[in-house]
Amino acid sequence: MKTTHESRFGNTWKPLPQIDVELSQVKNESYQSLNDLFLAIYFPSFMSVVALSSMVPVVPIFALDSLNASSTMLGIIVAAQGAGKMMFNLPTGFIAVQYGDKFTVASGYFLQMVSGVAMALSPNILCMILAELVLGVSQSLLQIGRQSYMKTAVSTEMSGRALSLLGGSARLAGILGPSLGGFLIVHWSVRIALASQAVTCLIAFVATVIFLKEIPTSKSNKTVFNKDKLKTNSEDGKNNDEWNAGNDEDGNERTPSLRGEQNISEHSIVDIENDSNDDNEDDDVDDD
Repeated sequence: MKTTHESRFGNTWKPLPQIDVELSQVKNESYQSLNDLFLAIYFPSFMSVVALSSMVPVVPIFALDSLNASSTMLGIIVAAQGAGKMMFNLPTGFIAVQYGDKFTVASGYFLQMVSGVAMALSPNILCMILAELVLGVSQSLLQIGRQSYMKTAVSTEMSGRALSLLGGSARLAGILGPSLGGFLIVHWSVRIALASQAVTCLIAFVATVIFLKEIPTSKSNKTVFNKDKLKTNSEDGKNNDEWNAGNDEDGNERTPSLRGEQNISEHSIVDIENDSNDDNEDDDVDDD
């Protein structure tokens, strides 16, 4: 009774050897210590949160005094930031997958800088609301991009300390920011305080572009397989199968497979049916 494909194809199929995946580049480009992350992640993040939190006392004073906004409009202005963050969370994930974490983080700093300039130059309430929306979009890009980057940029042993330090630096910046905003209002003007956000985020943007490494991941970079090492062993150990993909004879798209593997399932079904019929005939003879 035929139990293998040996009689049909002339050789016995053996398990494929393990495919070598080129991941050495990811390992080489990851950060080996937390000190390496200072200029790439911690310093830009600290500057960004200082700028963001400094707007806490500045925006209400500017809206009420300079724009003559009512209490209701002030609430809408403040809520616009949260709305922009909420609406852009899903698109941020798409951007991170398609263009990488570095692009996502750098875009967040750039939009926060644009938001600071727009706030400082806002002539009316509508422009202020739009600037707050852009600020919310920037925070969505920054929060998701930074966390996604930290997950792949450091080893598993360092990830807990790295994320804790990132959160701690943000909380420290959240304490210093409002004090800085109030200081700028008292000694200069409200619009200068708003413009300071753009200057601070410009520094963070430049630091990110220069020092942040682009870490290849499975999200933004397809894994590379070494086709030369993808082999199957025939009975004599000399036949090397080649990667085969394209369209079949009928023009239908065929998934990647190993040459020589085609039509195995069809012949296997025929063999199984023949073997089953043979077994049934043998059983009938024995019963007689």
